[in-house]
Amino acid sequence: MTVTLQGKTVLVTGGGRGIGRAAALACAEVGAHIVVAARTRSEIEATAQEAASRWGVQTLALPCDVADYAAVEYLVTRTVERFGRLDVVVNAAGVIHPIVPVWRADPAAWQANLAINLVGAFHVTRAALGPMRAARQGRIIHVSSGAARSAVASWSAYCAAKAGLDHFVRVVAREVAPDGIAIYSFWPGIVETQMQQEVRQAPPEDFGEENVARFRAYYEQGWLRPPEEPAQVILYLATVADPARSGQVFYIDDEAVRREVAQALGRPMLPGRG
Repeated sequence: MTVTLQGKTVLVTGGGRGIGRAAALACAEVGAHIVVAARTRSEIEATAQEAASRWGVQTLALPCDVADYAAVEYLVTRTVERFGRLDVVVNAAGVIHPIVPVWRADPAAWQANLAINLVGAFHVTRAALGPMRAARQGRIIHVSSGAARSAVASWSAYCAAKAGLDHFVRVVAREVAPDGIAIYSFWPGIVETQMQQEVRQAPPEDFGEENVARFRAYYEQGWLRPPEEPAQVILYLATVADPARSGQVFYIDDEAVRREVAQALGRPMLPGRG
């Protein structure tokens, strides 16, 4: 199997750090022109510069808050103006806060979480489907979380948003199937990112002593995977994954998925973690 994105354009939200940054670089390595978006200009410019200098691909860095539809629409418009096409979208933008029991959650903070994690996914999808439906091709990959299924105390906004995201993907898959577009949801497992640092630093009175201890233990015992590992699954979804599986949730520790990715990329993935 040959994995290539030569001549194609990949747009990555949340591309300034963590999984988004690793995914952008993985796609650049196989030839994609990269559009990197996030709220922090310096971080997305650093990702774009690295992609261009290491692999000679064309890049574009545009600050964008996915909670703002006008900003997302502008992002997609500029992408098509610059590169003439939009082939793949990787939506890795996300936030974890508020980490607090429901009865103490600030309503504005709770809604802001959904505005990025769920409504933002809608914004990205809706804007991207314009050029993708016109071209009758495309792939959209949303970075979700096992929190969509697990009930983690003090994560009510995050868990609700990710559960909603997974079902949103299932619905959209049915809607865009006639247009030749595939959309996937992806659970990357526990990854060493800024979000994980924020979880470990959450006050015990907000997150619970047991939860804080558990997530600190993940770090101390070396259970956190590097962002480059889930980026390999994203690359697989962006290239050779079966479009007939559109609408499905792909989990990084599903052994069948790991075998498929290893076969497609021609190299083994790291051992699974629980």
